Amino acid sequence: MQNYAQSVLGHDMPDELARLQLLESFSDPVTVPVLESLEVGSTWRCLDVGAGAGSVARGLAASATDGSVVATDVDVRFLPTDIHNLTPTAHDITVEDFPAAGFELVHSRLVLEYLSARDDILRRMAGWLVPGGWLCLGSLDISAGLSSPFPPVRAAMTSLDAAMRAHLGADIGYGRRATESMRELGLRDVTLTGTPFVLGDGGLGDQFFGAMLNRFQPLLRAAGDVSAADDMAKGIEWLAQPSGIDFGGILMTTVGRR
Repeated sequence: MQNYAQSVLGHDMPDELARLQLLESFSDPVTVPVLESLEVGSTWRCLDVGAGAGSVARGLAASATDGSVVATDVDVRFLPTDIHNLTPTAHDITVEDFPAAGFELVHSRLVLEYLSARDDILRRMAGWLVPGGWLCLGSLDISAGLSSPFPPVRAAMTSLDAAMRAHLGADIGYGRRATESMRELGLRDVTLTGTPFVLGDGGLGDQFFGAMLNRFQPLLRAAGDVSAADDMAKGIEWLAQPSGIDFGGILMTTVGRR
């Protein structure tokens, strides 16, 4: 099993910034309205865990004008450095902490899915909140794609899910299960919202999953998993010239309040 930072999704990949920006374009229309609904205060202290290319952190900094935003990642090379109240911070959430009750908002998106100690990390993240503070997790569920009526989509998404589990220990769709963990931690006002995305319309879903399949397909072929690599190659071909349109899954946001 690979460490995420050294994997095919790590920052050292030549086109990783482009993939992260594509992820932002794909996910921000779902994430931003949820954060806006929390009415981020001008003096809030916000933490964005695994901030990637920084779009969420930038938005939080624009709201918390007299507050602060700490944007973390294991590699901060893609994070902005020219925003006065935004501090990029190299941080490994698996081994490093923040002070208790230090933030009014803690956000992460597509982070805990890739960490084996995700439930323990969620517990620690909840402890970084002030009483009344919000914990917000963005995630992705691809269950619809796994049962697509289009064989190339179904096979490619199944192989992608299996590859992320095998090579990264991923638990895609963790946001659904996190609702239980949040309640067990005593968080209140727990909600789960979701927006479906489609494949086959030439939109951002096609672009993002095409990028993901292109990342994993060579890895599987090099590892000798020819069948799964072929499934991904056929999925890439289908996305380039789709025979139909289908739901690929749901972009989700899980929220709880300390």
